[in-house]
Amino acid sequence: MPPGDQPFTTPSNLAGVWTGYVTGSYGLSSDAIKLVLDQADGTSRIQVVFGTAAPPPPATSATELYPPGWAYMQVSLMSLFEGYPYTAHNVKWQAFGQQWRLTFAIASYGGWDSWCRLQTSYPLGDQGHNCVPGSAMTFKNAGQPNEECYVADAVGGEMQVPCAQAHLCDRRHCTCDECGCAGSSNVDLGFDLLFDADAASGGTVHLIRSAN
Repeated sequence: MPPGDQPFTTPSNLAGVWTGYVTGSYGLSSDAIKLVLDQADGTSRIQVVFGTAAPPPPATSATELYPPGWAYMQVSLMSLFEGYPYTAHNVKWQAFGQQWRLTFAIASYGGWDSWCRLQTSYPLGDQGHNCVPGSAMTFKNAGQPNEECYVADAVGGEMQVPCAQAHLCDRRHCTCDECGCAGSSNVDLGFDLLFDADAASGGTVHLIRSAN
């Protein structure tokens, strides 16, 4: 759980689905955005979905590049996935006259969670943990079909690792500790929205109430 997460309660009159668009580019094929303000079992949860396409299927291989069917040069330019439900962190609701202000952030690389959870977590001394058993990556024939990838081992030599892991095992994509690996906990994309009746906006985001 990212630092700063605390229980919160969404105002009951705002719970539901809000849809709209974002201005500017997130590198996606659609500017659509959906905000789900959910209240269930006495707890509140907020999720953000970008675009209109379906999300990539969950990863099934720890050693193949994810999302499936993409080349590394494409994956290296990706952060947000269309259709993936990003969980809001560091959520704060503040009354603002008759309106409500909502601030939160998401981990833009959180879509790699299913791939990261297939990984083994390796301790790297004072560098924490990672999903390859070493550091200082070396790439031979980079970007070619015969690419080979290596990490420095504990005795100063090199150990070959699957190139998908060499490219994706970093703290942008995965967070690893002594218990295992999961999607990144680095909340790096913030939102600041003002809700007024059936509309909400803030920065590049513009929303209207879609459903209760």
